[in-house]
Amino acid sequence: MRLKRAILTFLGLAFILGGYAYSPFGYRSAKAQTGPAQPLAVVPAPVPPDGYTAGTPTHLIFVLVPNTDPTVKGIALKRGDMLSVSLPADFKRNGKVRIQEDSDFNLTLTKGWPQAPVKQAGQYKILFDERSHAIGVVAEQDIEAEQPNSPGVKMIHLRGETFINPAAGEYPAAVRLADNDGRVKQTWAGTIKILSAPGGARLAPTNFHLGPGMNGDFQKTDISQDAPLMLGLLLWDQSSQPLNGVGIAPPDRARFPSYTGGLLVQDTRGDKKLDSSTTCH
Repeated sequence: MRLKRAILTFLGLAFILGGYAYSPFGYRSAKAQTGPAQPLAVVPAPVPPDGYTAGTPTHLIFVLVPNTDPTVKGIALKRGDMLSVSLPADFKRNGKVRIQEDSDFNLTLTKGWPQAPVKQAGQYKILFDERSHAIGVVAEQDIEAEQPNSPGVKMIHLRGETFINPAAGEYPAAVRLADNDGRVKQTWAGTIKILSAPGGARLAPTNFHLGPGMNGDFQKTDISQDAPLMLGLLLWDQSSQPLNGVGIAPPDRARFPSYTGGLLVQDTRGDKKLDSSTTCH
């Protein structure tokens, strides 16, 4: 029954997306989308441990450009462009949280690596439309895929407890990019997987330990040379509790022959020495 309802919801969204343009001034006629939708990956947000589970506030990332390499260009927006995510009605709007159009509290555009938002202030506003159950942005100026916005928009991060997740299951999601006149430029379609409980131990890269705008990913060094920037990881155990005091130790082939790279090791003694006899599982 849930699958049938989801399919009907998706068809309804497709009808709405094909016939209207989402704008801060209501609906306008739009030209039909040409060409197939691009694949849309939907993944858990890196910090909240349960933003993808049933009954919890929705914290998800919609991946428009899957290649996170900073040398690969993302999406540029022209003034008046509207980039929006349409969710099934099963994702209930949290009435206790207001939509803040001049803040990235509810939603932020990111450049593709952790803690790398495209600046919101002066560049785009947040919008929500009840009729299409769509949340997104409208560009206040051209947002080029160059400095300081380089490499452009690659992901949409839905956050701020704006929605509440439905029951566990698979739900359709759609993203659309349209211009100020309602002409559809690009569409994406994918599936949101909501779990009944957190999915166990997790690892996610982070740049929280670096300065604003800095990126520790995709660094290049000579052999046996230290990377210019320290790498950071966020870790959770199988009960979704954060793991602290974890570092990367050399391989221990005698004890762990299958692991030829560095080992994640937790300093359980508090002496800041990594002992592979006490590894993270």
